[in-house]
Amino acid sequence: MSFFNPKNPKSKIVVSLVMATFITGISCQPHGFLVIAIPIIIMLIWIPYSVYVIIRKPDLRVNQLSRVGIWIVAVFIVTGFHFELAKSTKRSADEIVLAIDNYTKKFGHCPAQLEDLGLNRTQLKAKLGMSGYYCNNGKPSLFYVSTYTIGDTNVYNFEKKVWEYQPD
Repeated sequence: MSFFNPKNPKSKIVVSLVMATFITGISCQPHGFLVIAIPIIIMLIWIPYSVYVIIRKPDLRVNQLSRVGIWIVAVFIVTGFHFELAKSTKRSADEIVLAIDNYTKKFGHCPAQLEDLGLNRTQLKAKLGMSGYYCNNGKPSLFYVSTYTIGDTNVYNFEKKVWEYQPD
């Protein structure tokens, strides 16, 4: 007996569950949000077909609903993970910005390095992932790579007091 039997609808549920778990695991990594884009594109075609199966083939209805449900849950898990990761990372970045602002107000210049704030490179990476800081001509610059996808960056504008998104 093989693992996947196309004539057995229950084996299709198992395959959907295994694939959705695999894609979710890969997508729920920092910078991995775009991995879920491929299944979403496929779902744009597959869901209308699934609606047809659910309406026209009552014997397959429960199995098809199960498969659709599995993939919808996977998309929601990945989206929720990345939304929360982005919020958490931005919250950490805002704390660093506040520390830089306080240091600048206290000493009249920006810190030459984050170690002056008691934050080493390892701690910065743990808080923001791929990121960086420098002080050039008395003007600080803090940035971190977007948590959704690699290449896009969030840069803090210390003059305007806002985060600016810079796509790749």
